[in-house]
Amino acid sequence: MLRLVQSQPQDPTPGAIPQRTAALPDRGGMANRSAAMPDRGGMAKRSAAMPDSPSTCACPDTTPAHSAWAHRPGRFSSAHVASANASTRRLGSAYVMVMGTALMVTVVGLAALTAVRVARRTATAGNDFIEARLHAQSAIEIGLALIDADPDWRIHTTNGVWFTDRPLGTGSLTLSVIDPLDGDLANSASDPVVLSGLGKVRDARYALAVQLQPYGPKGMDCLASAVHAGERIYNYGTVTADAAVSADVNVINWYVLRANVEAAGTVYNYGTITGTSTSGVAAKEMPDTTKLFTTYAAMATVIPRATLEGGNKFKQTLLSPAYNPYTGVTNANGVYLVDCQGQNIEIHDMRIVGTLVLRNAGSDTKVVHGVLWEPAVPNYPALIVEGPIKFDYETQLSESHVNLNLNPSHTPYKGASDTDKTDIYASKLTGIYYATGLCTLNATVVIEGVLISNYRVQVNGTLTVTHDATLRESPPPGFETAYRPLAIQPGTWIQLVN
Repeated sequence: MLRLVQSQPQDPTPGAIPQRTAALPDRGGMANRSAAMPDRGGMAKRSAAMPDSPSTCACPDTTPAHSAWAHRPGRFSSAHVASANASTRRLGSAYVMVMGTALMVTVVGLAALTAVRVARRTATAGNDFIEARLHAQSAIEIGLALIDADPDWRIHTTNGVWFTDRPLGTGSLTLSVIDPLDGDLANSASDPVVLSGLGKVRDARYALAVQLQPYGPKGMDCLASAVHAGERIYNYGTVTADAAVSADVNVINWYVLRANVEAAGTVYNYGTITGTSTSGVAAKEMPDTTKLFTTYAAMATVIPRATLEGGNKFKQTLLSPAYNPYTGVTNANGVYLVDCQGQNIEIHDMRIVGTLVLRNAGSDTKVVHGVLWEPAVPNYPALIVEGPIKFDYETQLSESHVNLNLNPSHTPYKGASDTDKTDIYASKLTGIYYATGLCTLNATVVIEGVLISNYRVQVNGTLTVTHDATLRESPPPGFETAYRPLAIQPGTWIQLVN
């Protein structure tokens, strides 16, 4: 029978926990088994080593009751618990630090990879841009080669894009060619040209432009001669010229020729030539007659043939930009046109300041007696004849003979004007005199300019020509060369915004 014995404390302490002791029977020999169980894992030593004395406790409560409860055998003190918690906190902090470091390394690595990708992409874009610029330059170089390869390129091409997105390497190129003055490449060999090249490589684009400027003489080379014939020149008189006398076939001299003589065929000399004589030269460029007459007809004021004296004579009068005695309608450039309708036209005893265009002229159309003639526009032709023309005039023009003041205030002569009729002028033809048919020169003829026939020139009297070299450098409409070489104009390379 189990009997409980309650012991009374010798010196009870207020707040102390009462202890109870129970005397329990040893059932099953537990005491003996406990005594007989080996000390595995050094539990006895660990129990002996564990502090249970208040003297080793760091707790602030040192009462006997606290010491008896808190420091009974087998129980950890609060210092031990605090030490264990501190160790746990140190392990957690280390884990956080390791994870933070790993995260930072990862971020740095990703940033480095991104920087490499950006750098590679930037390098690729930069290389593409350089290649696109080279493509743009290549487009312009192709344009220059096409122009150099075809003397008639202005006729065979159009103003605008010549080719688009032509493949080249990893990209493509585009070329456009324009006339910046009037948008027409074919109408004048003296107009500048702008070449624009566009290069494309992937997303990169580069546009470049440059201006080409024609150089060399602007006029046809027939203007370089004092006298030129599309076929032959026959000289039965005396010719004196300070520039070449030339023909695209032969020159046949029977008397005196004081000039350098050139022929695409042969120079035949049966008289005297004072100067060089050259056969086998290149034929000279001549005006396109259809274009020539169309050009001047468009700018001319028409004088009906019926208004002329006798229906066929320009006689004893003055014709200028300010004065037209036939219809009263003047032309600012002094360009007048008559359709001769196959009739013979005579021009004599008069002063002309202008350009006279004769269409469908008869076979005996001529300039006779005293004539003083110059174009109103300095480089314009003075006479353009569709058909033959004869020059058979006297050496002077007298105002008293024609009973007319030939230098009134509206048309002064060399800047001087008056109101009398007593002046006498030396007959002279100034400018370009052109005919599609035979040009025949009788008596004494003085020309300051150029004489041109698409057919033949025949000299029966005395012809003196003082060549005007400025006509080739500044040619009139219709006499401009169809081909002039081009050169890059310095300072015109520009990058275009595209």
